[in-house]
Amino acid sequence: MKLKLFVFLGIFSLLLVSFSAVLLVTKNVSGFDMFGSKKVDCVPYNVFLEKGEKDYSVKISWLTKAKCFSFVQYGMDSKDIDMIGVGSNSKAKEHSVIIEKISPSEKYFFLINSDDQTYGNGGVPLEFVLNNL
Repeated sequence: MKLKLFVFLGIFSLLLVSFSAVLLVTKNVSGFDMFGSKKVDCVPYNVFLEKGEKDYSVKISWLTKAKCFSFVQYGMDSKDIDMIGVGSNSKAKEHSVIIEKISPSEKYFFLINSDDQTYGNGGVPLEFVLNNL
């Protein structure tokens, strides 16, 4: 009888530890909350562009409701956004990225990547020309 109780408690403990580990991993996976649903708190809003402090630079800023990993993908071709800009604090609620050494009269395209989701204007990259800011 004691052996059956010991085996039952052992199996129950093992299942409890396994379930807790799954919840912990799911909670810590980027972009998902504890139950595996997509985080909506990482959607960027209040996106703002301004000339950077240095010549030939632009500062892109945005907010998220939760602390999220974010960065900017940018390039001169809307179909080939091949460069990445990362801020000094990539997991935050207030995000900013400074892109330097850009041509002032060229059109640039960018997308914000926040917790493994890419955001633009309805799936289309946002755009700017430094001289127009």
